[in-house]
Amino acid sequence: MKKKMRISFSGGRTSAYMTKMLLDRCSDEYEFLVVFANTGQEHPATLEFIHQCDLNFGFNTVWIEADINPAMGQGTRWKVVDYKTACRPLDLNSPFEKAIQKYGIPNTTRPYCTRELKLRPMDKFSESLGFGPRDAVTAVGIRADEKRRVSQEQGERNLCYPLLEWWPTDKAEILEWWSKQSFDLQIPDRLGNCVWCYKKTDRKQFHNILETPEWYDFPERMEKEFGHVKAEQAKAGRLVFFRNYRDTPAMRAQAALCDIEHIQRLPVRPEENSGCSESCEVFPMEGEPDLGEFEG
Repeated sequence: MKKKMRISFSGGRTSAYMTKMLLDRCSDEYEFLVVFANTGQEHPATLEFIHQCDLNFGFNTVWIEADINPAMGQGTRWKVVDYKTACRPLDLNSPFEKAIQKYGIPNTTRPYCTRELKLRPMDKFSESLGFGPRDAVTAVGIRADEKRRVSQEQGERNLCYPLLEWWPTDKAEILEWWSKQSFDLQIPDRLGNCVWCYKKTDRKQFHNILETPEWYDFPERMEKEFGHVKAEQAKAGRLVFFRNYRDTPAMRAQAALCDIEHIQRLPVRPEENSGCSESCEVFPMEGEPDLGEFEG
């Protein structure tokens, strides 16, 4: 009998390469379930890339989105979508917006979004098919040059890192492989993850704001409409997304003082990256603080 493996497909090049290698090399040993959890704020090119992987490589990715129950005490579940029906960044009432309505603005001090929009719906969906953490190992797309991103809960969560532990592979090798394929992810790293992700460095944020300011309409609207939710102990009684207690207008104002050439010279502190590359992995290197209201 084959062992079970759940593949956490984030939508980035590394994750896609890992998935292709596993399907090509390990199908005799494992029964696979490939899952992508869409927050509604991924770049449309990421969704197109996943779609092309399904068409060209036969990933048979199951696309899911969080189903947020607005009632406190009722945990996040899931719904299955597909390439055509998945939420895009400019859509109203996305899973991300519904999570913010209930739990407030996420940021580096309360980073619940990966857990509620990716991990929990993925776990519950997978468990319904017998691919939960107790029944299946989960493959995560972390490369050999990203050892710092390995989860401290690897054993507890039954995680494996094929590109680190089985076939050590670095970023240059991944890019070389993709250069020989008939398609590729058509965005720079700085637009990966949710397009405006608060984990990004100022270098990435300012560059994005100057080139694609429309992507920041969503966080600005969320701060205006829901900044007060769960904000009892926040500065000025409201929550904001960005580092150093900056809201979206403050980020736009700072970006306006820069130009692209200046942005390229801004220093990058390693801790600011926090795993933010072309994709957002479901299983972070550190446990996120429990805010106390994420039942079931």
